[in-house]
Amino acid sequence: MPIKVRLRVSSALFAGALALAAHAHAAGAPAEDKAAAPATVRIKARINPGDLEYRWVFDNQKLLQGSLLAQARVVDFSWRILFTEFTLPEQDAWVPKGWAVALVGSNFEQTVPVARGGYFVLPALPVGLQGSTIMFREQSLQGHIGAAWRVRVGADQRLTYASFKQALKEIRAVQGAIPLHKSGLKLVRTGTYDALKACFLAGGGRTLVDGKPAADGSVGNCIILKFDSVSAANGQTIAFEGPLDIVTVVESADYLTYLDSPSPASVPSAAHEDGERATQGAAESAAPTNLSNLAYGWNFKRQLRLQADLPGQARLVNFVWRLSFDDLSEAEQDAWTPQGWALALAGKDFKQAVPVARGGYFLLPRLPSDRQDATLVFKEQGKRNLVGAAWVIRLRDGPRPYLYYGEVKEAIDTVRKAQDAIPEGHAELAALRAVRYDGLKACFLAADGVVFVGDMPTADATVGNCKVLRFDPAQNANQKIEFVGDLDAVTVVDTTPYPIQRR
Repeated sequence: MPIKVRLRVSSALFAGALALAAHAHAAGAPAEDKAAAPATVRIKARINPGDLEYRWVFDNQKLLQGSLLAQARVVDFSWRILFTEFTLPEQDAWVPKGWAVALVGSNFEQTVPVARGGYFVLPALPVGLQGSTIMFREQSLQGHIGAAWRVRVGADQRLTYASFKQALKEIRAVQGAIPLHKSGLKLVRTGTYDALKACFLAGGGRTLVDGKPAADGSVGNCIILKFDSVSAANGQTIAFEGPLDIVTVVESADYLTYLDSPSPASVPSAAHEDGERATQGAAESAAPTNLSNLAYGWNFKRQLRLQADLPGQARLVNFVWRLSFDDLSEAEQDAWTPQGWALALAGKDFKQAVPVARGGYFLLPRLPSDRQDATLVFKEQGKRNLVGAAWVIRLRDGPRPYLYYGEVKEAIDTVRKAQDAIPEGHAELAALRAVRYDGLKACFLAADGVVFVGDMPTADATVGNCKVLRFDPAQNANQKIEFVGDLDAVTVVDTTPYPIQRR
């Protein structure tokens, strides 16, 4: 699936999802649709929330293109439309009918050539026209655009493994040239590109390495092939058999989901089981029957996406993961405290414990590129192929931790913006995108914790040592909410599952 790329647009933020790659002209983009009358561009049956400002997208295009080698390079950069109503296979097979992307200003309009799959490159406009809007004919994702890398493949549909390695090197050079202050391109800069995606015009296409079929996965008519250093060292050749459309460099974690993660039985065991050694990076052997063990790369990518959609400075809300226990009630999970290690990252020749807080909350650390294939190993039995998401509120310091009622609304709105930034076609995060957060949950270390709204103890529901408070828009935004007792964590929640009592 695509990765989020955040770009700054005047007072607003728009985001782009880093997907695949193609240069529109090199990919055989159709000629400009001269039959499209200006009115056809301007008049649309419904508002397209995906329309974007030209200037900022073009500035980022110049940065990314300008960081590539000028001559004899292997990859080209392009943008890609992110459709909201197509599956990934449908988007790969999509062919524009008439105009698809247009640049529209107060006194002009100009269509942009778009290739099969939705790939295009913006033309340079004169200074007086750079306030234009990029308009999409098909419904596209609000505030998003795809950024992509296409591999140059000859007419013989062959690519040396050395060229594959060179493509990865060129992309890393572009990543290294992105300034750290360019927060909007953070996920382009930190992306882990490690695979080819070869898309064919019809089913039955194959990738062969030195004449032998090779594939790590498939999406529709596209084949995913991860980089293999052994094949590169042996000077092997990749051949694409079938009517080839486009070859792009992608992140395999976006396509090869946790179902492709190493078997839990293959995870190496640590030498000791005690908690002290666990905190130093040692972990017990994982039970082979723990079906919740997941691939690190897939989950870390989702963590980056969800964190990237939160404000950068002085934010009220932080995203964290949460263990999903299979046999604990919610009250039991809130009170759960890890005994020794609870979560470890395990690879072929390493193991590393991850700090887990009371209640099962944790964040994944960034691993070096050579450890991205690690597996998340859970000590406790968890729900199959599932890890929870949580949003922790940052409180104000005082004699008692507190925040203002208006900040509850701000926290909820922040989470909802992060949800809205998840592409509609992102199946793995679809459930999270659909949650309707409308309150907060304050958990204490003991049952005597109290939440005061003004001078009144207030709770719409009680679950174990936790108080649930549904947001009330009638409350004064300057009303103080104080937490009295040994407070553990305050999170943004959907209050629907709780036994809400009328006030």
